Amino acid sequence: MLLLEGGGSLREGYFMGVSTTTVAAELKSNVLAVVTYRDDVRVLDDVLTAKFRLGEALCGVVINQVPEKALGYVTNLVTPYVEKKGVPVLGILPNVRGLAALTVGEIIETLDAEVLTKDVDHNALVEALMVGAMSVDAALRRFRKQRNKAVITGGDRTDVQLAALETSTSCLILTGNLHPSSIIIKQADYAGIPVLLVPGSTIDTVEALDGIFGKTRLGHCAKLEMFQDLIAEHLDFERLHKCLGV
Repeated sequence: MLLLEGGGSLREGYFMGVSTTTVAAELKSNVLAVVTYRDDVRVLDDVLTAKFRLGEALCGVVINQVPEKALGYVTNLVTPYVEKKGVPVLGILPNVRGLAALTVGEIIETLDAEVLTKDVDHNALVEALMVGAMSVDAALRRFRKQRNKAVITGGDRTDVQLAALETSTSCLILTGNLHPSSIIIKQADYAGIPVLLVPGSTIDTVEALDGIFGKTRLGHCAKLEMFQDLIAEHLDFERLHKCLGV
């Protein structure tokens, strides 16, 4: 059996004559479409567009990155509706934040950051970005609600930096090339939290990291385990094998 990965959407490949529809027709192959959930309406449009463009070649769809609040809607309304239209739904994959996570190493590389602490785990995962631009009390309340985060704040905000170091933080990013006090470095070394110094502003730093969130490599042990568990629990392998003809 030969598996071919198609483009990121059904629009891709026409310029070079290698669109998904063209390749599927030339190879007489079955197509499994992975549809990313964007909102309640577009998920229906995207599934039915795949059916319209691929026709009989489409053997099923997997709806990916479904938020927890939309799982009931997709399961109880979208799935029976599109199945009646002749589109088998082979899986509904919930959105798992950890799969979109960055590693500390990727953050260092992207920002060309200087590491101020002694030790750094380049493979540590960062599941969320939080900006420390509020009062220390407000920051502490917010920081306690989010695990495995990167906190981005100015190098002169010692109060916010200490709040970040007291909670589950994967790394502390200080902007504006403002070096922190020795107290921060000492506390960060003790907590095992890397402190990164970057020249850009807080806004520039957030924009740079937002641009790569969710586009990072999957080849990370923790991510692979998350993905295997996700597939095992939410994919109908019996129908998938039938879809692929194996």
